[in-house]
Amino acid sequence: MPSISIVFNRNNRKNKSGLYSIDIRVIQDRKIKYYPVGVKVDKKHWRGKDNQWISDSHPYGYEINTKIRKKKATIEEYTHKLFMEDRIITIDKITDYLEKGDAAHIFNDYAEDFISNHIKGKKAYRTWQKYHTFLKNLNDFNPTIPFRDLNEKLFFEFRDYLFHDRGQKGVTVDKAFQQFKVIVRGAVREDFLPADPFQYLNLGIEKTRNPRSFLSVEEIKQLRSVSLPEDRSNLERTREQWLFCFYVGFYLSDLYSLTWEHIKETKRGYIIEGFRSKNGKPYLGFIYKFRHAQEIIMKQKGLNEHLVFPEQISEPVFNRQLKDLAQLAGLDKSLNNKMARHSFQQFITAQKGLAPQYSKYLAGHSDEKMTENYYEVGRKELEPQLEMIDTSDFD
Repeated sequence: MPSISIVFNRNNRKNKSGLYSIDIRVIQDRKIKYYPVGVKVDKKHWRGKDNQWISDSHPYGYEINTKIRKKKATIEEYTHKLFMEDRIITIDKITDYLEKGDAAHIFNDYAEDFISNHIKGKKAYRTWQKYHTFLKNLNDFNPTIPFRDLNEKLFFEFRDYLFHDRGQKGVTVDKAFQQFKVIVRGAVREDFLPADPFQYLNLGIEKTRNPRSFLSVEEIKQLRSVSLPEDRSNLERTREQWLFCFYVGFYLSDLYSLTWEHIKETKRGYIIEGFRSKNGKPYLGFIYKFRHAQEIIMKQKGLNEHLVFPEQISEPVFNRQLKDLAQLAGLDKSLNNKMARHSFQQFITAQKGLAPQYSKYLAGHSDEKMTENYYEVGRKELEPQLEMIDTSDFD
């Protein structure tokens, strides 16, 4: 392990000001490196005792001693980390680590690079969205967080910000900290931090959820039948996309990843055999059960060889347009993308009584062990059950 000590006026020179620098001296493998603390003091205030290097007579003695102690501890923590990981300890590594931890290195910038290099294009689109949202919230909270400030105090302040300023529920806050922790652990691996500041930390987040909102049959019929302004043709596209999501139990991300190879024509009509974008699980959707869903599919034919819905907008824009639609339809609910899938599940199970052992095939099969004959078994079990479900409310 290296020798670490505090040195006053290391060149033993006199100057006109009478103020001299303080350095941390590190000796490793016969190499010596001095790291400046960044303050100068008069010789009369120098005591040189461990943890009491500056006398109490100095007006900022406590603050300077604290600064020395923190920088010395940073070097000790990092060299201990290298030792425990059975890595070679060198002066160059210590120097590089201290430069990374300098105030000029901002965690927000590292987080942006981490998401760009490790998440975007390498994980599912929805995963990238979660990290993107986390970073936006973090930047709104504090856009310039030095690595040295990643501590318990900041974590609790950010937790409270998400709860109180952003109005998020426990489950959402907990998920935000999952992304936070992944990025911080990446910083530890890359030696931006000596240790994981989340280790042993309990944030005390109660994982409460918002109750899921959905539209009733009558509300969906209102939405479908309302006349739209002539200058808002974009709302018609958004309405049809939301309604199709309802008919087959999709989120918007599922809709935008739907390809023509997923659309199958059976003796009863069109169905979907695909995979959920959220979890990659097999999925069945029965388009033929809703006449309007069949009409929408026919309109989409010929627009794109690959994507069924090539006209795509971002989820925030989609949700804003849905709120405009809800207002035009006289709905007192805050309509959003996810309510289509929730409304479908409410309709097919709570209102029409489809049993869980059948609805699992419509929900994406996330909890059951998948089998190779998933689609065959799912269709065989589901089709007789769906024949008994009346969807004429929407005709």
